[in-house]
Amino acid sequence: MDDEALRDVQARFGGLIDQEVLDRDGLAEAAADREFEVDPALGTDEVADELSRLFRTDARLNRVLLLHEGERVAVSTRALVCGTGAEPGRPATAGAGFATAERSVLPGRSTRYRLLRFQCADGMCGTTTYASFYDDRLRPVCGSHGEMTFAGVVA
Repeated sequence: MDDEALRDVQARFGGLIDQEVLDRDGLAEAAADREFEVDPALGTDEVADELSRLFRTDARLNRVLLLHEGERVAVSTRALVCGTGAEPGRPATAGAGFATAERSVLPGRSTRYRLLRFQCADGMCGTTTYASFYDDRLRPVCGSHGEMTFAGVVA
């Protein structure tokens, strides 16, 4: 695999990989608790789900070396997959690095966004929060009662 192909594979994983370990020398020396061969047919979210499952099922894992067709391509960490930006034990999204290229965002404000309201599932709590998107894996959480339920679109 040449350097350009390596960068393409790494870009596919976005925020799931350690950005400090991207060059060939770093990958050759990278320490990890386990290796994981990434199925090329899987999308980024499916890879995130697989990594999340690995980290949830083995508490000893902190670093996983990702392989693509048997070659070291990246290192993923428990903190990146299950920590920052997601509830513990829930997969992170590909996020960082995606849609950040020059000209990837159109100028101006979108007129197509709708504000979504979420309420605590406990009917007596009254905690409400708002979001601009809905992803069942990343639903807002009430500090006292757990996951919140979708309560409708704000007009």
